[in-house]
Amino acid sequence: MILLDVTLRDGGYLNQFNFKYDSIHEILLHLENTNVDYVELGYYKGPASGGEGLGVTANINLDVLEYFKELFPKIKFVIMLHPKNVSIEELEVLSNKPIDLIRVCITEASLDQGLEYVKRLKRMNHKVSANFTRATWIDPHIIASYMKQAENNGADIVYFADSNGSMYPDKVAEYVKTILQYVNIPVGFHPHNNLNLALANSITAIQHGAKYVDSSLNGLGKGGGNLETEIFISYLERTNQNQKFDLLKAFEGKDYIIKEFSYSSDYLLNLLFGIKDYSMDYMKVVTKECESNNFSVKDYIYHNNIKGCS
Repeated sequence: MILLDVTLRDGGYLNQFNFKYDSIHEILLHLENTNVDYVELGYYKGPASGGEGLGVTANINLDVLEYFKELFPKIKFVIMLHPKNVSIEELEVLSNKPIDLIRVCITEASLDQGLEYVKRLKRMNHKVSANFTRATWIDPHIIASYMKQAENNGADIVYFADSNGSMYPDKVAEYVKTILQYVNIPVGFHPHNNLNLALANSITAIQHGAKYVDSSLNGLGKGGGNLETEIFISYLERTNQNQKFDLLKAFEGKDYIIKEFSYSSDYLLNLLFGIKDYSMDYMKVVTKECESNNFSVKDYIYHNNIKGCS
């Protein structure tokens, strides 16, 4: 089982990716001491909405990446990119950089482009993951067929993301079992915790054959947050499966996040988005529309199906 920490990338949605360099250093130190397998440093060229006006982990400077690799040589560093933000020619600057894994975000709409980027990066001898987002909006057999195409184009790993935080264990099991009928490369799962099911879903994914799981310190992440790194390690401890992670160091990382970062999210609103399987990218739009029409946001979401959010 491979644990990939996304604190600095997914957690960036809570602070506009404005991590100070000393904070990045401290987080990396805690993750190195925890012995997580991979650390995602951030996006390359921005999240889906673009990186303009955002902080350092929204668009990782490659010189900064090299600097942290020198400081933390044991860490396997990951970057994520959206093909629409990066020209295929720009991929060339990633050559010979200390990047241990590049994750390419792929949607149904960007499938062909995403597969081309996977192929190009693999030709450059990178380790590549094809990350399929909003998996719940795609039939398991269809997404599995897309993943087979990614494998045929050179992907080393395929990921399905519970981007809306709406999955539950039976659904996770269905996706993993179906995907494994199609591909012969490792499968990864990216959970969100809108329904407080990130841990249960991740356990289910592993039990049914997934090899990679994403997590973050204190669950720092978009919407309802992510699987908590320290809680997942606690599960591994309790079930005698932990052979490499340092639980106490993980909790030191959690404590650092709590101490250094002040953030809040609307628990019920995130829960409702998970129940409805709505994309969290539309949360601000829906909230603004309801407020402009003097609707109670939560009542409106709960009692209506909002076109365009799913």
